[in-house]
Amino acid sequence: MLIPFTESDVCLLVAIAGSRSWLRRGASLYDIIYTGDYLNRRPFSAPELRRGMAKLIAAGYAREDRGRFALTPAGRKVVAWRGSTASLQAAAVVYARLERELSAARDLPNAPGFEDPDWPYPGISDEAVAQAQLRHSQSVARFMGRGKRRDGV
Repeated sequence: MLIPFTESDVCLLVAIAGSRSWLRRGASLYDIIYTGDYLNRRPFSAPELRRGMAKLIAAGYAREDRGRFALTPAGRKVVAWRGSTASLQAAAVVYARLERELSAARDLPNAPGFEDPDWPYPGISDEAVAQAQLRHSQSVARFMGRGKRRDGV
């Protein structure tokens, strides 16, 4: 079966690969949202995560173990990931290459809110995604707050 990958699915694959923790223990939803926001300039939505993870697992590129996500050997091969020395900048280059190679669509099935009934993944709840997104927004706010001087300028 040919899997109809979208731009968002490719970003999810690269976000797992770009997560600092996936090699050791698997990427958490927070790790994936953090890396995906860097690559895509916005956090993943719950429907994007569910349909993308369903496709990546069906294609044999990713796996889940107790809420942690990792690349399989086939996923590492398609991404051509070298391991923990890779940077987020390298992830962006991989993302652009994979988007072309997997013929990723940019139409309706790529929309952030589109819940694809053909690709369900019940292991990712709206609540879990909301918690990960909240943690991400708090970490961004803390980071942005560090750059301000005490006088508010």
